[in-house]
Amino acid sequence: MFYNSENVVVSFEQFRKEFFGFIFVSTYTALSVPQTMRGDICMLALNNTTSLIILPFHQTWSADGSAIVSDSKMIRKLNKSVLELSPCSVGIFVYQSNSGRRTIRETVTNFSSYQVCMLFLGGKDDREVLTLAK
Repeated sequence: MFYNSENVVVSFEQFRKEFFGFIFVSTYTALSVPQTMRGDICMLALNNTTSLIILPFHQTWSADGSAIVSDSKMIRKLNKSVLELSPCSVGIFVYQSNSGRRTIRETVTNFSSYQVCMLFLGGKDDREVLTLAK
């Protein structure tokens, strides 16, 4: 299955512009076979002294948010394996629009506020995520 990363890259570009001078954002897009993805992701993070890896959530919801329309075992397995091997903090990006099936670009363009949910369990990784959520 092919996943289009454009929405995520656009979101981080918007984030970089909004906080220019305060943060440094680099996005990387690469193709990799599932068997080597975990190693490729972690090696890229290590080589670039990355602070945070953000991975996609394995489930996708319907446009109205009432049902799960896909559940990727491959992405779930990848996320678990990256969490085990990662040289830095790892976040799981869950995106669900409550306004129909909008892309992240459309959401960023049309709204000035967002609802963000962050689970705080304690520890250094959670403090980083709390800062990002803020």
